[in-house]
Amino acid sequence: FGSSITAGCFHGQGRQVAAMASSSSAPATTSRPPKAKSATEPLKPNSQMLVEVYHRAMELMWNYDLDGARELLAPWRSSSCWHAGAYAECAALRVVLTGRRCEAASTLELVRNAEALCEGCPGSENSIAHQVFLAELWLLRSGLQIMLGARLRAIYNLRQCWCAYRRLEHHLTSLEKSTSFGSVDPTKKNQQHFQDCSGVFLADDVRGRIVFGLGFFYLATSLLPAGLCAIVRLAGFIMHRNQGKAYLSECAERDLGPRAVLAAILLAVYHLDTEPDVTRAGMLLVGSLCRQPENVLLHWAGSLLAWRNSCITQAVEMTDKALLCCGPELGSEAVYLRYELGMFRFVAMDWADARLHLGYVYDAIRTERIFFPYKTIVASQIAAVSFSLGHDAEGEALCRECTAASDLIGTLRLENDFVEVLQVFLERRVVSRQLLAFEVMYLLRQFSKVPAQMLMDIQEEIRQVAQPHVTKLKRLRPDSQIGGTAAAPKIPSVRPESEEMALLVEYVGAQVMQCVVLFYLGEVDQAMGFVPELSHLCACLPPWCTYLRVHGLYWCGRMLALSENSTEALRCLRQASKVSRKYPFNIGHKISKVVESLEKDLPRQ
Repeated sequence: FGSSITAGCFHGQGRQVAAMASSSSAPATTSRPPKAKSATEPLKPNSQMLVEVYHRAMELMWNYDLDGARELLAPWRSSSCWHAGAYAECAALRVVLTGRRCEAASTLELVRNAEALCEGCPGSENSIAHQVFLAELWLLRSGLQIMLGARLRAIYNLRQCWCAYRRLEHHLTSLEKSTSFGSVDPTKKNQQHFQDCSGVFLADDVRGRIVFGLGFFYLATSLLPAGLCAIVRLAGFIMHRNQGKAYLSECAERDLGPRAVLAAILLAVYHLDTEPDVTRAGMLLVGSLCRQPENVLLHWAGSLLAWRNSCITQAVEMTDKALLCCGPELGSEAVYLRYELGMFRFVAMDWADARLHLGYVYDAIRTERIFFPYKTIVASQIAAVSFSLGHDAEGEALCRECTAASDLIGTLRLENDFVEVLQVFLERRVVSRQLLAFEVMYLLRQFSKVPAQMLMDIQEEIRQVAQPHVTKLKRLRPDSQIGGTAAAPKIPSVRPESEEMALLVEYVGAQVMQCVVLFYLGEVDQAMGFVPELSHLCACLPPWCTYLRVHGLYWCGRMLALSENSTEALRCLRQASKVSRKYPFNIGHKISKVVESLEKDLPRQ
């Protein structure tokens, strides 16, 4: 593992995190304190057993031995607010993986019980530890309410939680003076308990919880869309991205208690896209995995890091490791991890395994009340897999199911867009539906995350799928020059509802997907062998295929711009911008930005 930390360039950090995963294959063993004689055994306020049980349970919990943690906490959860809160936290860590609304509801009840115990503690209003405890319960409650659909209540609790953290921010200076920033260890006599009569929270633990909460709010609010900023400020929130990053960095790098793991994950995810810094994200996760080698969330975040950097193999390894850390029972119900594995197999064109994992997810979200915002995407992927496997009847049934339920989707634009594409494949593109899989990959923006060799495999598969359509089209219309080398081929008039048009649509669809793949491979010369022809063919597509026409013209324009043919690039892009904006996966804004950029550079050329 030491070599993974000291390795130089991080093509990199995804592989280092994967190395960390493989080095921690054996479950972490933790000695457990003696159990209480009964659930009603009286506890002294500063009982060493109470403190030891709490910290041992937290250690087990954040290494995802949830059963062991619950077993330790159960005797005290009805009499100690700290243990009741930890018990609720333990349940929440399970809900994060299963997404089950019934489990979220029962966890919410555990949060209410812990809150009632805390408010009933004498002197709790003057204790910083109790105030921090309540703030965390409100934050946990908000997340659970979002899962359960109670969004207005969640917003109210988020504001209440933010106000609590803002009041606690003033105590950070005094906490700085009273802590050595060491790891939480109740056996060390020199660590000072800070206004916590039970001795459960140490000063560094309290500080870690406060800076995590503040960092979360400062960073999260700064990432909201510009249209919401005025409302958020009116509600009393403060947007301060740098301060949020600083607080989260302090919590993660100084290992300030159990919230250090969450701080590291939040920062790592932030550095994947918003402020790309792969090395920073990787080192945060590697450092946390050193301390919590069996933490499922860390392995999950590591898989996202590897995926984002085109290390699909390492991403699969880390997802498998995350499922292993869950244990057999929880691993079989971890719907989000199973979906991620299904996505990896889908992109790798391993259709059978993709069907297995995605089918499990689809069955789960249909038969159980699971929090899964974009159900239609899963159905679209399974339909695409079914068509690729030759199971057309199953794929058609899934398409019909999605289109029939489209009125229930409401305002989720992404799902509505996928429904429109599925309708096209169900009703119009009936010659061959094998291209749906590659269009779904593209529409989910996966090509940019795929390694070069896998992209070349995808390109070859697309070429093989399209070849029979080209051959048949040339046989039907021998007077056409489609598939030749002419920059402006002779394209005979084709009736919109004819067999020739159906074949032409499949040919153009395949060429558009190849153009996108070659763009990410950087193979401009190879793409220019067919892009001039494609730019003219896109204009011939019928109105029911508008989305393919616009996306095709956009990518032709991008390729022509890379080949330093700005005049033709602008022709394609302007033609695309004139198309009606009522089509799925609208890219009008992207087209306008590219046109603006090319027009600025055109006089210089």
